[in-house]
Amino acid sequence: KRRKTEAIQSAIYRISEAANSAKDLPELYGQIHRVVGGLMPATNFYIALVDDRRETLEFPYFVDEEEGAPRPQKLGRGLTEYVLRTGRAVLASPEVFDRLIRDGEVVLVGPPSVDWVGAPLTSQGKTIGVIVVQSYAEGVRFSEEDRNVLNFVAEQIANAIDRKRTQERLLERERLATMGQLASFIGHELNTPLTSISLLASAARKRVKSSFVLEKLDKIDAERRRAAEIIRALLGLSKTRDITMEPTDLRSIVRAAVESERQKMKPGVTLEVDLGEKEARARVDPPQIQEVVGALLRYAVGSSAGGTVWVRIEVRPEGIAIVVSDPAGEWSEEVRAHLFEPYLVSKGEGHETGLGLVLSKHVVTGHGGTIDVTSEPGVGSAFTVLLPRAGAE
Repeated sequence: KRRKTEAIQSAIYRISEAANSAKDLPELYGQIHRVVGGLMPATNFYIALVDDRRETLEFPYFVDEEEGAPRPQKLGRGLTEYVLRTGRAVLASPEVFDRLIRDGEVVLVGPPSVDWVGAPLTSQGKTIGVIVVQSYAEGVRFSEEDRNVLNFVAEQIANAIDRKRTQERLLERERLATMGQLASFIGHELNTPLTSISLLASAARKRVKSSFVLEKLDKIDAERRRAAEIIRALLGLSKTRDITMEPTDLRSIVRAAVESERQKMKPGVTLEVDLGEKEARARVDPPQIQEVVGALLRYAVGSSAGGTVWVRIEVRPEGIAIVVSDPAGEWSEEVRAHLFEPYLVSKGEGHETGLGLVLSKHVVTGHGGTIDVTSEPGVGSAFTVLLPRAGAE
């Protein structure tokens, strides 16, 4: 027993250290897995975190012999949600699981396990998720002691996850502040030579008649305008934009963005719109959300190999969703990981800076919403902007 107590104390210390040493959340989850594995069998182990606003369950860390990591899903009636609802650690042996099913407390989700142990992750009085170990073999069983140990270390694990989340948010704010300062400097420095280019090109046009030269001057002016647009986006990153929100039917915003982008679309791509018959009212700053929709359309259309890009509005229980999708598009995991970073992104024909997507993410976040990107073979790729309904807190 003394050895077990020392192992638990060592585990708690290692979890606390991991919260400081791990470079990011995925690394922290891996270290937590190894710590738990030193206390009990943890071949099958996962961490589930709840998103209260969207009422979904996400699985940022999932290691299992029988299945892959589930996609984010609505809260249901599985064992994980049972732990969330009750706030108690559970050892679900086959007998206990059968009883919970008979009582209508849970339903079977995923491959049936022999033993399943879950403990609530509670930080600052709030349950943020569940930590789980399970077995699929009769030779690997869990005891009440294992349940108690997992429950004991779960609070330390929850605090570590909460702390790392806070650290990442602060680092992101610092990164954005630095990026904004750099963007402001670059933008102002480039504006002067661009103005000179514009004046010189305009003067040259008045002096020449050669169609060849005029064509080249047109290209110079087009590139000058493109550079000016990049600078405008850079300066946008350096400012704290005021948001003037008002209840608005998002259909009118999307319609305006679509009409604007249709005029600039590359050939070979069709734009289809499904705005629904009912109002989709949200509290937004209309010009800013129109910019967001425009940026998403430009990326989807620009990256499309030819086909149809869809824009639709969905009224969901958790808010209003604007979905921009390319059913034939496949955006790689590497591309998706950097879509909202201010780097050069490929867009099929030519290249364009990703600043529009960076700004889009900040605008949506400032509205209390979220912006997600998904891509699956055979299903396609999509941006989903989720905004709170008008009147929602």
